[in-house]
Amino acid sequence: KLPGNKPAKEFLRVPAKLEKKGRLSFSFSIEKDSKRRDSGAKDLGSVDNKARLGSQRSIENVMLDLAKFIGREKIPLKVLKDLSELINLSLSQAQNHQPLSGSTTFHRIETATSQDALNGLYIGVHGLRTSEVINLRRKFGQWQDDGGIKNPSNLEFYEYVEAIKVTGDPYVPAGQ
Repeated sequence: KLPGNKPAKEFLRVPAKLEKKGRLSFSFSIEKDSKRRDSGAKDLGSVDNKARLGSQRSIENVMLDLAKFIGREKIPLKVLKDLSELINLSLSQAQNHQPLSGSTTFHRIETATSQDALNGLYIGVHGLRTSEVINLRRKFGQWQDDGGIKNPSNLEFYEYVEAIKVTGDPYVPAGQ
C-alpha cells in the first residue's frame, strides 16, 4: 500500500545522482528540465540581506549543527536561533518555490542504529529558499508501471530508495 493511498502513476520517478559527502551526508542532484524556464534564477540576487542568517553561517552548516544536536537532550540556543531565522526565510520565500531540480545536500539525523546510509531521517537545504526533512528507506521490489499482470517468469525486481517527505509545503505535502 502506497503512502497517502495514491496510485503509483502519480508518483514522480526521475533519474538522480547521489554523491556521498561524508559519513552522514549526501548530495541529491537532478538535472534541470531544459524545457522549463527557470524564472526564479533572476530573483536569487535580490534576497534582502536582513533575511540572511545573522551569523553569516551557511545554511548547510546550520542544518548540520541541528542534525548533530537533535538526538541529544539540549540544542544550543545559537543553533535554535539560526534555525528560527532559516525557517522564517523559508516561509517568506515559499511563494517563489521552484520545481524539484538542481542539487540538495542532506545530513542524517541520528535516530536509529542502522549502518545503511540509505535508511534514516535526513534534513536538507535547497538553496536559500527551503529546507526539508525526508525519510529514506532502501527497498526491493517490482515497479507496477503498466498496471498489467506480468507472466511470473518475466517479473523484474529492483533495488530502490523510497524518499518520503516528513515536512510538507503547498507543492509537495508531507507523506509524499
